[in-house]
Amino acid sequence: MTETVDVNTGEAVVFWVCAILSVAGALGMVLSRKAVHSALWVALTMINLAILYIANAAPFLGMVQVIVYTGAVMMLFLFVLMVVGVDSSDSLIETIKGQRAAGILLIFVLVPFWSSLLVRTFAWEVILRDVGLIIVDEEHDGSYKQHDGLRYHARDLAVARAHHHQIPLLLGSATPSLESLQQALSGVYRHLRLTQRPSRHPPAKLELLDMRHQHRQGGLLPGALQAIRQTLKAGKQALVFINRRGFAPSLACHSCGWLAECHQCDARMTLHRQPPLLACHHCDSRRALPDACPECGSGDLRALGSGTERTEETLQGLFPDTVVHRIDRDSTRKKESFEQVLKEIHRGEPCLLVGTQMLAKGHHLPHVTLVVVVNADGGLYAADFRALEHSAQLLEQVAGRAGRAAHPGRVLVQTLHPDDPHLG
Repeated sequence: MTETVDVNTGEAVVFWVCAILSVAGALGMVLSRKAVHSALWVALTMINLAILYIANAAPFLGMVQVIVYTGAVMMLFLFVLMVVGVDSSDSLIETIKGQRAAGILLIFVLVPFWSSLLVRTFAWEVILRDVGLIIVDEEHDGSYKQHDGLRYHARDLAVARAHHHQIPLLLGSATPSLESLQQALSGVYRHLRLTQRPSRHPPAKLELLDMRHQHRQGGLLPGALQAIRQTLKAGKQALVFINRRGFAPSLACHSCGWLAECHQCDARMTLHRQPPLLACHHCDSRRALPDACPECGSGDLRALGSGTERTEETLQGLFPDTVVHRIDRDSTRKKESFEQVLKEIHRGEPCLLVGTQMLAKGHHLPHVTLVVVVNADGGLYAADFRALEHSAQLLEQVAGRAGRAAHPGRVLVQTLHPDDPHLG
């Protein structure tokens, strides 16, 4: 879905007045009779850009970004003039003519900014001007929410725009968000139910595997490995779902208990093997693997827990004659790499899929008859107050990958709390 912000007549007038005044301010900055008067024109430009933001006519700009960008440009510009020397009685245009460096700076810094401003302005006014229907698929998905820059929720924006234009809005999801579900149950939304799969086959059977007091290989229980072996023997495909990238969630010293933590945000750093490094999945900070514990000097550093890389390595060792596809953000960075893997999966040959939530939703995998959820407890008991909702949505979505064709599906959920009613 493409989102845009509606610009009504009043906002359009404010926008064009402020835009014209901003351009006038930029021209006045250059053509001012004295260099010191340019500061007044800069102030006019910044004020009008701020008004543009407040009027919501240029939503791609943030207030802080506008001020910082304009201020940085002018500071850099005036610094160059100070370095090359400027006569206070000269205008900026005369100074620029005599100082090639300042002229180049003005052209390559200011011109792209104003060009971008005008191009984006026309784009925001043209996109979806005559929209007649809005469809939001997987409306519960958290990726619709923008957490930085201009903060908004695309689903809620679609609701507001549909209401503004008095047009239909279709929110689709097998696991709707609680707020959307409440709107449907209370009659605010019309509730349409799809009671059957397109293939008319029953949903996959869900089974809980108790992880207590059992040995695991790469995070997998013997019962799960046996089910994978039977699936491959039958010529089908199996999906192993583990929502943790990397080799292991943390690296620890077995002598003193030291844990690798991020120096930027204090989160635990994830151990990666391909390539070998420590990475923070919160702030994207990275650093090299230590040869020894930085606190006690011991070389007994151990990986704790399992990620997609460790599970992939375990399955490759246990099933050497079977192709193992790992699908996560790290393995699909190259252009079209994800599409290439999906093509190989759709050939129908027996294989193992190891993936994160990238595989859990939106993909039709007709040859997958078994799904193994390595650890259902990680999301179920997280600190987030919506953890239970999100975990249930994710489990339902990943379970829907199994048995989508003629063959019945089976879902194995590994958990330390098999008696939890939320997993029933």
